[in-house]
Amino acid sequence: MNAEPIVVTGIGILSPVGKNVNENWNSIINGKSGVKNISRFDASAFSTHFAAEIEGFDPSGLDHVKQLRKMDRLSWYALSVCDEALAMANLIEGSYLPERTGVSWASGNGGMESIDEALVAYATDRSRPRFSPYFQSKALPDSASGWIASRYGFKGPNQLSVAACASSNAAIFTAMLYLRAGLCDVMVTGGSEAPITPSVIGGFGAMKALSTRNDAMHEASRPFATDRDGFLLGEGGAALVLETLSHAEKRGANILAVLTGCGNANDAGHPTAADEHGIGTTASVKMALQMADLQPDEIQLINPHATSTPNGDAAEYAGLYNLFGQFLSKIPMAATKSMTGHLLGAAGAIEAAFNVLSLQHQAFPAGINHFETEIDMIQKGILLCGASKEGRIDHTLSHSAGFGGHNATVILSHPRAALSKL
Repeated sequence: MNAEPIVVTGIGILSPVGKNVNENWNSIINGKSGVKNISRFDASAFSTHFAAEIEGFDPSGLDHVKQLRKMDRLSWYALSVCDEALAMANLIEGSYLPERTGVSWASGNGGMESIDEALVAYATDRSRPRFSPYFQSKALPDSASGWIASRYGFKGPNQLSVAACASSNAAIFTAMLYLRAGLCDVMVTGGSEAPITPSVIGGFGAMKALSTRNDAMHEASRPFATDRDGFLLGEGGAALVLETLSHAEKRGANILAVLTGCGNANDAGHPTAADEHGIGTTASVKMALQMADLQPDEIQLINPHATSTPNGDAAEYAGLYNLFGQFLSKIPMAATKSMTGHLLGAAGAIEAAFNVLSLQHQAFPAGINHFETEIDMIQKGILLCGASKEGRIDHTLSHSAGFGGHNATVILSHPRAALSKL
């Protein structure tokens, strides 16, 4: 396996708190919430009436309307963030070999909007079933990765990671492995999700996984709080351009961060509930730290999964404490889902992008909705980001977890810290 460093040369972000990188960064350092009443359909009969929607997104600049009709919303989001990431990376024709440039994308759900629309139409008039010839391709989870490759002419490996809410971090890990194996020079990775549909709201609502604070929606996502009652659904995506260090230097690319470690592990237990002792979290984070050749006390910022679910937050904290112990009380945790909502399969990608920005700006994101924290966590030690502040950040960690026991971790480091070891 090639030990050459893997670097980040571009990022793109689209979320309920911003349509590009700069808007998103301004929002998360100022504690802006993207929550609002659902406008895409009538949610009044559901237990949860709110989500974090993207307002005013116009896909018309992405492609011709005839092409856009062949895509689900999650593919629109994917192309939008890839456009921004590739522009930032200045990855233009002639600066890379198409056959050595690949895509490792993520979606935990696929084209849910297309699925919902087609099934509602069928149920409305079963006597004349009419499905779009593009229905299957729009609904497939890997539709976005195909559109990305087609749009930019990337002819290298192309794959989609589906690991529930850990999908994006799994996709980033896969991209890293392709690069380290010497099979590619460049990988475009990340994830997109467009899950604000009746079936997703209804399904998660039936599981009691969503917050039902309809009268206090801006305080609904409250990470690690004693009275947390479920997560806030969000949508959007993020992309990262990864390259081998030698390829990036050869073309004079600006290096934003270094991908120093990744981890992937499973609870091997309950299909939806996380292991209460956080065994998967511990194993995944430990693997990432070992790959990065770092000790727990060398991490300066953690973006935790922190969905604000009773089981999930407790399990994740337990898993982190197993490794970090007393140091966990000294490492700021940026629970950004309290602002963006939970992007499901795209969550890891946007949180990795936020960590890249923290490394760039040497600043910690803001934190919102800090209500009374569980007494056990207070006694053992927990430090949630408050007001955004500047500070030296060399190494960041992002952890994601998902149904099926999935756990995936990404460590991103500042170039000065990671490349100085060479």
